[in-house]
Amino acid sequence: EVESTKSCGPPVTNPGVGLVAAHTSGQGTAHTDDDDSGLAEACAFIVSDVLHGGGGACCDLCTGECVDVGTENECEFPRVFTPGATCADVACDPVICDDQNACTTEACNPATGLCETTSTVQCDDPVCNECDTETGECVPKDPPPPECSGGCLHRTPGFWGTHPHITLLFLPLSNCGLEINTTCAVGGSCPAEESAEDCSAPPLGSSAEEMCFSGRDFKRNETSPQQLQLIRQCMAAELNMAASVELGGSCESETIESELIGSIMDRCCRDADSVCRDETCGQEISVSGCIEDLNTFNNSKDTLELQDPFIKPGPALPCDCRAAHGNGEVNPGRSLGAPKCVHGVGGQGLRK
Repeated sequence: EVESTKSCGPPVTNPGVGLVAAHTSGQGTAHTDDDDSGLAEACAFIVSDVLHGGGGACCDLCTGECVDVGTENECEFPRVFTPGATCADVACDPVICDDQNACTTEACNPATGLCETTSTVQCDDPVCNECDTETGECVPKDPPPPECSGGCLHRTPGFWGTHPHITLLFLPLSNCGLEINTTCAVGGSCPAEESAEDCSAPPLGSSAEEMCFSGRDFKRNETSPQQLQLIRQCMAAELNMAASVELGGSCESETIESELIGSIMDRCCRDADSVCRDETCGQEISVSGCIEDLNTFNNSKDTLELQDPFIKPGPALPCDCRAAHGNGEVNPGRSLGAPKCVHGVGGQGLRK
């Protein structure tokens, strides 16, 4: 038994921990219940008690001392107790508060023994920036909201195909798994004044071949018109996105049918199993919606403040595009889909 000479309030019974504490103005006794399991059990707990008179003190059953605390509510439930500690220590030790989010700070509330968020990182421009939960630093939102992106440039395959001097500014680019690094057509012989570069060497990855084709091209290469049309739209979209970034904008927040353009590019053009790269037959390319989505994107209105060379792009130089149109050539190194689907349409790359 432990003798208490402190006044902690009127007698309180706490059946939840099997203890009876005598809180009197004179002698008091703390003891275990009838199982007579000893003093250790008594010393393991603090009586669950909202002290009368607003004294804000917890009675320490191991020492018989009254421990002052900040509010009377801090004794509302039993807590494992370390002799000599305050009630606040008991509530929050050994609680470690960490929600694995670097943008917030947590602490134990001694009144409840529970973790609470005490502060959150506030970014200077919350519309365009957000806190990185791993680093705790403010970073631009990805994708950026339209009002933060700087805008997006939109030009059609026809523009890029007939303005090689502008197209060349944004090459090389990857398109449907190939590196495109020249505007020259295969076998082209355009005069210097009608071409953007020296085309004497055979091109390996031609933007003209990507965007300028006819029936002879897909028939000779045993593929579908849908395959070459998809390559064409992917090339123009890659150029639009690269040019937008170069001009201080971004197309990443643009959506077509509620799908982000980045997601469309991944499933239609970029991923190893994308519609453009997965030997997808003509009918499956059609039902994927890729051609329609990318055509809509490439024909959309500019949201970017125009800069040179797009303010005055100069006259069209269609020679390389004409040379590629119907020459029976496509860029080598890509697996093309069959003209027809042998086993029906499987729905490759459908809109998400």
